[in-house]
Amino acid sequence: MPNPISQRLGRIPLKGLRFELLLGLTMRAAGAVSAFAMTWVIARMFGAETFGHFQLALATVTILALIATQGLDRLIVRSASAAFAKDRPGAALNFFAKARSRQLLVSVPLAIVAWLVAEPIAVHVLEEPEVAWHLRLLAPTIIALPLIRACSSLLRAKGSVLVSQSLDGVGYTTIAIVAIGALLASGVALADLAPSAAYLIGVSIVALAAVVLVRRAMRAAERETGDVALSTGLFIAAFSVLVALSDWLGLFLLTAYRDAAEAGIYRVGFQICLLFSIVNSSFALMAGPRLATAFDQSDASAAWKTVRTTSVMGIGIVAPLLLAIIFAAEPILSLFGEEFTQGADALRILAVGQFINVAAGPAGAALTMMKRERVVLIIEIGTVIICVGLLLWLLPTYGMVAAAIGSAVGAILRNAGALLVLRRLLAAL
Repeated sequence: MPNPISQRLGRIPLKGLRFELLLGLTMRAAGAVSAFAMTWVIARMFGAETFGHFQLALATVTILALIATQGLDRLIVRSASAAFAKDRPGAALNFFAKARSRQLLVSVPLAIVAWLVAEPIAVHVLEEPEVAWHLRLLAPTIIALPLIRACSSLLRAKGSVLVSQSLDGVGYTTIAIVAIGALLASGVALADLAPSAAYLIGVSIVALAAVVLVRRAMRAAERETGDVALSTGLFIAAFSVLVALSDWLGLFLLTAYRDAAEAGIYRVGFQICLLFSIVNSSFALMAGPRLATAFDQSDASAAWKTVRTTSVMGIGIVAPLLLAIIFAAEPILSLFGEEFTQGADALRILAVGQFINVAAGPAGAALTMMKRERVVLIIEIGTVIICVGLLLWLLPTYGMVAAAIGSAVGAILRNAGALLVLRRLLAAL
């Protein structure tokens, strides 16, 4: 039976989707290249132990920043895209402003807490005192990163894809590696805290630039008044935080059960596999507005075509990378230093898990755009429970390999669950 909404509004045009996906991927890839360069420089200059200290602190502030973001970046894309499509920029601006106020209420206290608990956790739990200094230095990014994501989301909803993608990731990572490279070239002796200092500088500069760009983009808009629904973002945030929590727990427990050096080796493999997640996250972000519009117009065909196109393109891009890692893990890791080749098996397992993430397409993002945040959250809760159980069981004996297994199992469970639910929901449209 024909869908009356689809008949009235027409099919969602997919022309340009591939271009947007490739543009988003190009910008994310640039960020991945700069992040890879920063990983290489830190690992080569400071070794596995210092790299482990830096990465544990960075992973900690990143998950706290996700909590502070509260999923409102996704809601900004969803709500602002609809507002701009209806020629109501004032409504988009109002949603953005209220979302930012809500983020600040959480991010500032979290940054203070991170500063206060850094030393007790580093000294008494991890027995790695150096982690405290990195964590304290990076604490302000808990405030800055949600700001960057909110600004990037508003600009993306407005159609400024290139500018949006330049802010979130590629900008501050590039500045950080340039800062480290400049200091290295000058011959200055670098302290172990240099990576955290450079990262903080990069994030701070990009946060200021993001505010300026949003003000310029929205200067002609007159903010509308009225309340907006922000509570849904908590379900989105819970999902994102749980995904990050699973990876963070692997790193944290690896440091606690083994040492920072093994955690650093594992984290290099994890960073290499970000090349997969860059494809996954950028494609999901690019597809988000199209999925939101398709579901708003009850166009199941356009929604599934978007998911399928994204999946096929992703597989074609990352399949060669998967093969390269499987057959050449040791040579790849040796670029960072001979001690890092110990993580070859963990790298292979991580790569398989990340390939599954890409192959599934934006299934989780599609459920979010369908306002099925609770379903996504339920799937992730079950995934995290199973993965944490695996970590506690296997990690003391198998170390970084166990952490990689936990990550790969998580990818399989969350994507299988999301795809199953998505197909059922689309069939019902």
